[in-house]
Amino acid sequence: MGVLLIVAALALFAFGLYFSFREKPEIKAIFAAGALCLIFAFLREFKRFEAFGVKGELLDQKIGEADKTIGQLRSLSKPLSELMFTMVARSGRWDSMIPRRDRYRIMRELESELRQIGMSESEIEDAKRDWHRFNLIDLSWPIFKQISDRVKEEEEAQHKRIDALSRPSVSDHEAHKKEVERLWRISSEEKRLEETVSYENIESVYDAIMDFIRRTDIFTEAEKQDILATGKDELEDLEYYSKHKEFRRPEHWFESEQNM
Repeated sequence: MGVLLIVAALALFAFGLYFSFREKPEIKAIFAAGALCLIFAFLREFKRFEAFGVKGELLDQKIGEADKTIGQLRSLSKPLSELMFTMVARSGRWDSMIPRRDRYRIMRELESELRQIGMSESEIEDAKRDWHRFNLIDLSWPIFKQISDRVKEEEEAQHKRIDALSRPSVSDHEAHKKEVERLWRISSEEKRLEETVSYENIESVYDAIMDFIRRTDIFTEAEKQDILATGKDELEDLEYYSKHKEFRRPEHWFESEQNM
């Protein structure tokens, strides 16, 4: 019976998440029903129980076992909450894309429900790891693309320089060698740039991008300053989220999706 109740609770949580995508009012009732299923699944562990208008008394169990059972319930809520936040974060990458504004609303509703069942702020934040990681990926994309496009432009220009030095009328082999070496450096920097935006190290993506801009030798100082000026707002958005795990300009973030 306990296993069936746990399965029912998981199903209810899944349905609650499904309805939350569609702004259905049933979401709170569904999540509450899921929580009740979990409580009933472990009810035999309690000597005396009273909550949600439900009373239970099992005299053959010790009251001291209640703390252990509560801990089991809370332990189960952690992987469930992490799964739900991950589903919300990844939903923007599925074929049926959910708008950013709706994903943000769902995330806030999930936070509220988790607080009501007793999860701490640190536990909730830990469960939101995927949520933060995918937001950082999206926030880093505009500045990453700007730099990547410039690297590709420089690579194309370098190919043209090498082609010009390869013509029969040009005999400066040393100059040709230097230009080829520079092309290799550009290719190496392009690979290094791609490595700055990855799921594994996304928490430090802002520092990695700024480090790339400062250290790269394929841009002049004037070009670097132009990149910083052109991408000022995007870099500040990324830095703010990296530090505070929240959007600096939420309305801009929601509306900018329409222009992608």
